[in-house]
Amino acid sequence: MTNEIKNNLSNKDIMDYSEFPEYDILYTDPPWENRMVKVFQTMLKKDTGIVKNHDIVGILNQLARLSNTNKPVVIEYSQKGVELVIQIMAQHGHKYLKTYHCVQKNKMPFVILTFNIDVPIDTTVTGYNIVTQMLLKTDYKVVFDPFAGIGQTKKAVNMAGKSYIGSELNPKRYAQLIK
Repeated sequence: MTNEIKNNLSNKDIMDYSEFPEYDILYTDPPWENRMVKVFQTMLKKDTGIVKNHDIVGILNQLARLSNTNKPVVIEYSQKGVELVIQIMAQHGHKYLKTYHCVQKNKMPFVILTFNIDVPIDTTVTGYNIVTQMLLKTDYKVVFDPFAGIGQTKKAVNMAGKSYIGSELNPKRYAQLIK
């Protein structure tokens, strides 16, 4: 791989994957609980007319089923849903390692859960800087994010000089991502 930053983006629903692309580390921020799934489904319907009826258990099961149990998986999530994420990941063979308690720039608390292989999480920084700092301390070159949103993880990966693979279902959010 050259030093050039590579971004590979797709407009795809996690439920449509039969396998994930090749990656070194999966870092993602899936919807936090069913209330957020409903918010994103409402946005999708408004933006495109597409109706999806996923729930958080199905989404997390698909994430766990398709992610590699021999590679690091890092999930940002709400403090409230930690047990569900850990339980579903374990059912699919992922080894839970640690929960890091973090705060967004707007002071909203969240957690970062690590699975399979330990990675350095710096909770003294905020926002996407957490991802950038983690990547600068590792040899991982390709990051996959199946819930790309508007691209905060992409921005962090690019700042670390690594390659990014992202997927976002909503075409409006996807358009923001590819800018």
